[in-house]
Amino acid sequence: MKLLALLTLGAVVMAGGVARSAELVVTVTNVRNATGRVELCLWRDARDWPDCTGNPTVQRRHVPAAIGSVTATFTDLAPGIYAVSAFHDEKGLRKVETNFLGIPRSGVGASRDPKANFGPPPFRDAAFTVPEGRSAISFTLRYP
Repeated sequence: MKLLALLTLGAVVMAGGVARSAELVVTVTNVRNATGRVELCLWRDARDWPDCTGNPTVQRRHVPAAIGSVTATFTDLAPGIYAVSAFHDEKGLRKVETNFLGIPRSGVGASRDPKANFGPPPFRDAAFTVPEGRSAISFTLRYP
């Protein structure tokens, strides 16, 4: 009987140390056409934000563009602080198309719909908490 109680207590203590998993469903709205795809990048920190082309720690998803909105899911996440950036890749460039001043020609957006003034919004303005379990966010693409 004491052995059973000790085993049960040990299982409870060990379960407290198991990493919890989260799933994030991201909906991007205001997609203006069905040409190309929408690239989404999930960030844990501000390093290289919001250009995910060279950051190996960023999780990427791409979905076919659809007029109105698209949805992507990120699974097996550790609960914590994240941010999402997205762009409409109409020409298959796999990067944000910009003009000679660096202003995007593509539709771009970020979680929490932060304002972009003379450059991309800071990571902290797009950051949000992903809790354990399933959660969902939505934000808007903005076109020039």
